[in-house]
Amino acid sequence: MRVNFAPSIAGTHQQSATGGATSLSFEGAPDFSPTRVYTPSSTGFPPSAAKPGAVAKAAYSPFVKLSDGTVLDAPIVATGDAADTKTHTDTGDRVLAIGAGKNTVTLLLAHGFFNGSHVIYLSTEASDPGVASIERATYVKSLDASSASSEIAIIALANGQTGPKNPEAQGLAFLALDGNLSNDATAENAAKDGSPRNIIATFNAGPTAAAYTPLWAANVGAWSAAAVAAHRNVQQRSVASVSAAAAKGDITAPDGKSFGPSGFVVNCPIVGYVDKAPY
Repeated sequence: MRVNFAPSIAGTHQQSATGGATSLSFEGAPDFSPTRVYTPSSTGFPPSAAKPGAVAKAAYSPFVKLSDGTVLDAPIVATGDAADTKTHTDTGDRVLAIGAGKNTVTLLLAHGFFNGSHVIYLSTEASDPGVASIERATYVKSLDASSASSEIAIIALANGQTGPKNPEAQGLAFLALDGNLSNDATAENAAKDGSPRNIIATFNAGPTAAAYTPLWAANVGAWSAAAVAAHRNVQQRSVASVSAAAAKGDITAPDGKSFGPSGFVVNCPIVGYVDKAPY
């Protein structure tokens, strides 16, 4: 099927599906009709208001179990009779266009880092409603049950540097103040950097391929006031550098406690490396 091999998803919260691997009938689907809300606070993050634009129905999971026991990561991105344009409410908030006649979909990708390199990935579901709003993802509360299969980290920094042309910019405050959080997911806006530039712990090729999973345990960190004052809150591009900053006390959890898992998961299949990132 030309997809990533990720055996760990066999332990995720799943829905059953009938049919072949490329033509499925699902038990449940997301409701794409809500209007997504993200209203930044004066500091950008945390927001003053946030509501996901897509909410999973009870039976829905992006992880689908076939009759032979195979599990696929198969997020639903549109429902109904999708036309060849995005002019309706039955698509996800990352969908830019549907090519129904060609079985294609154009999605807004996310940009981040792995081991110092630029990577791109999809961001389709989150088990926290606020994170689903930030990520333009579907809110799937039941994915919390998959925590045992999502021990690999994705790191988001709450209060990195900001500024639309700042090469050190990174984090949730940067995304809220300078990135693209508009509901207008047009091709023009898609060209903007709409990512907090998160850091991932594994890649689906090379030495870390055996540990790869698309379901990540979110680790949200915050720079300490001392680190911000001393301008040590520079862009981080690897788990090792974040861990080193945390060991020195420069990065903690947002509430000041030790940096670590934040208690929610996100479904973020990796697409690949990029030679030239948009920042």
